[in-house]
Amino acid sequence: MRQVGGNGGHQLDSINVSDVVESKKLKGSAQEPPQVAPGWLKKLAISSGLLGLLMFVLLPFLPVNQVQSSLSWPQNGELSSVNAPLISYAPQSMDASIPVSALDSLNDNQSLVMGTLPLDSTDATNRGLFVRTIDGNLDVIVRGEVLLDLSPTEVNRLPDDAILEISSTEETTSAEITGTAFSGETEGDERPQVTGVYTELVDDPSTASALASAGLKVDIEINSRFTSSPSLLKYAAIFIGLASVLVSLWTLHRMDILDGRKAHRFLPANWYKLKPLDGVVVAILVFWHFLGANTSDDGFIMNMARVSQNADYMANYYRWFGVPESPFGAPYYDLLALMAYISTSSIWLRLPALLAGLIMWFVITREVMPRFGSLVNGRRVAHWSAAMVFLAFWLPYNNGTRPEPIIAMGALLAWVSFERAIATSRLLPAAIGVIIVTISLASGPTGLMAVAALLVSLSALIRILYRRLPLIGAPRGASKSKVFGASMAMLAPFLASGTAILIAVFGDQTLSTVMESISVRSAKGPSLTWYHEYVRYQTVMEQTVDGSF
Repeated sequence: MRQVGGNGGHQLDSINVSDVVESKKLKGSAQEPPQVAPGWLKKLAISSGLLGLLMFVLLPFLPVNQVQSSLSWPQNGELSSVNAPLISYAPQSMDASIPVSALDSLNDNQSLVMGTLPLDSTDATNRGLFVRTIDGNLDVIVRGEVLLDLSPTEVNRLPDDAILEISSTEETTSAEITGTAFSGETEGDERPQVTGVYTELVDDPSTASALASAGLKVDIEINSRFTSSPSLLKYAAIFIGLASVLVSLWTLHRMDILDGRKAHRFLPANWYKLKPLDGVVVAILVFWHFLGANTSDDGFIMNMARVSQNADYMANYYRWFGVPESPFGAPYYDLLALMAYISTSSIWLRLPALLAGLIMWFVITREVMPRFGSLVNGRRVAHWSAAMVFLAFWLPYNNGTRPEPIIAMGALLAWVSFERAIATSRLLPAAIGVIIVTISLASGPTGLMAVAALLVSLSALIRILYRRLPLIGAPRGASKSKVFGASMAMLAPFLASGTAILIAVFGDQTLSTVMESISVRSAKGPSLTWYHEYVRYQTVMEQTVDGSF
């Protein structure tokens, strides 16, 4: 506040301190007279930003090419058992035709005509489907429920060409012998668990040929709805959207330099010069990468990456029946899936975490510490303290394949980007920060840390936008249409940048498949509402196995 005296009276005139600081920056670093944005630049910024937004918003609704998988048995003219464990445990549907004459093709003391689980597996009868004959009878059992049970006398009276037909869908599971009154069915979804097709039938060419001629076959339709690839239409939307984002960011840069100032350096001066402390931190991070403790989740994440080579998506089959990790996990899990094509070695797959740690350290020392001023940045004890605190948290928690190292790096880079935008009165660093925020949030729910950096910066970014209105063709007193057009020219690139992450989430999935994966995870659990988040920390603090550390 400034007090102005005049004619014996007093008048208070408020001044925004940030505006004063900004005006001094503009005056001290001016290179050319400010210019007004040409009309084509505003139109290009609005059209490219909105086109990118439209393409990205359409991605969840555009079609994909689905791969429908199935299993047929017998295979290659042989009656040998086939191992085919389904990630989803149960098939989409199953149809089997078994000639009753197959009962004569069993060896002595053999009883299994066909089953979806090995007979000696744990709790097999209550989980799978079995066609068995014991002491001349015939029974069909699915998940502990008997569909058919024929005595030896009833079996002997069956026609020679009688066929046992079995069908299992999500509505019902039924079994009947064609041409007879023998049938049975269940109500509701009783599809069996399938790990393959197993039999004790004599496996020789003549028996296989005879039974195949009689109609022996098993067809299993596998739930592979998540195995898909982008269609040409979706590819076109992705490439158009990416091109639009790049163009909109370029227009934002052109609008940034209308004030006549030179563009600031992207990296600080002498950032590449190493100090002894840099060598210490880098050496410890590299040493820990090879010899330090990993996280408890590395095993299943590595196997998920390995399976993605054949499944074509990151399938969490350890807990959620093979549904995609979307909407969280992308694009970090997609990167792990690509790396798994080269090797599934722990040292290789944990390289992103190591690189994230190195990047964070150099950002802390080159970008964050100087912002505290020379009284802090000039003291070695401050840098050594920062190094020790950084390593104390990084070493025990971030030497693995979980996404938290990437999220931590994203949160720091987002904070630095927004801080750079505010300090230099530039909008391009803020747009890049928005992209980093969305990548961090998509990598995992804890990416909300990066979103917090955006939220606390919003007011300052809005003030920058307001101050730049005259340069975009909307001086004070301009009509509402001009103000709206100038504002949209600066906001449209942010809309495209903020939705570009939908490429990673819906690149090869649709809205229906992602919503299905969310519903499966919610139904299976563990799933906590946001206001029950405290339960996680409560568990850690208890004197139990979970809290013992």
